[in-house]
Amino acid sequence: IEEEKELEQEEMEVSFYEESFISFYNILMEEIILALPFRNLCQVDCKGLCPNCGVNLNKEKCQCKIFKKTSPFAVLKDLLSKGENTVIKEG
Repeated sequence: IEEEKELEQEEMEVSFYEESFISFYNILMEEIILALPFRNLCQVDCKGLCPNCGVNLNKEKCQCKIFKKTSPFAVLKDLLSKGENTVIKEG
């Protein structure tokens, strides 16, 4: 019986291919997307652009209501915008 060996991270990244060619498209796209910042901002205090209409949120208020209607986190966003420091206690 062979002795157990702990695998290194590089050894665990193995892929098997059945075709006569290797397409790196999906692998590269995944790596590129994961390398992008979650929210690309020019400065720390920048509000960014609206993901729906593209309005510069630093200069004007967005008229989109999509986020508030569809997001399950809209309630949390409203609490943060009101500046409430509410602690929910389980009873």
